[in-house]
Amino acid sequence: MKKLIALVIVMVFTITTNAQKNQVKKEVQSTIENFFKGFHKGDLALLKTTLHKDLKAQTTFTNPKGEKILSTTPNAYDTLIKFSEGVKPT
Repeated sequence: MKKLIALVIVMVFTITTNAQKNQVKKEVQSTIENFFKGFHKGDLALLKTTLHKDLKAQTTFTNPKGEKILSTTPNAYDTLIKFSEGVKPT
């Protein structure tokens, strides 16, 4: 009987965890879609709902000397919003 109860608890926990993962995945996908909708339509209000004000953009690459480089752009939020203001809706 104890094994059955333990099995039921594990199954309920697993189902709950999977449901939460699916919900998070849907929320992330929705945010990404809203970002691109806002960007392509020139809808700054929608775009702003998808970005954090402290957004930092990072790019990594290997330079000609073979060194690994990590480049960080501070205030990427402001830069992206300013750039988006000039985008014509498609």
